[in-house]
Amino acid sequence: MIYLEKGMIVLKLIAIAFVITKISEVIDTINEMLKGFKRALNVLLSKFNCLMCVAFWITLIYTFDFPLACLMALIGFLIDNHLLKIKL
Repeated sequence: MIYLEKGMIVLKLIAIAFVITKISEVIDTINEMLKGFKRALNVLLSKFNCLMCVAFWITLIYTFDFPLACLMALIGFLIDNHLLKIKL
């Protein structure tokens, strides 16, 4: 049981590190949104195509748990960039 809790802590820390490495994309998005309403709407709609982004924001809004939102973003990234590209 203790190993499971420590494993979850490790997963959450890896997920937080993953989100921190992607922070430049978030800053670029915010800068684009500040340029005007129409531009902001286009940026928001373009982010709905990114499973990582949608998983992060929905989890954060629903649970207010940042480490969990980071973990969901990491899982979304892995699904979007690796699992969906596997040909069976």
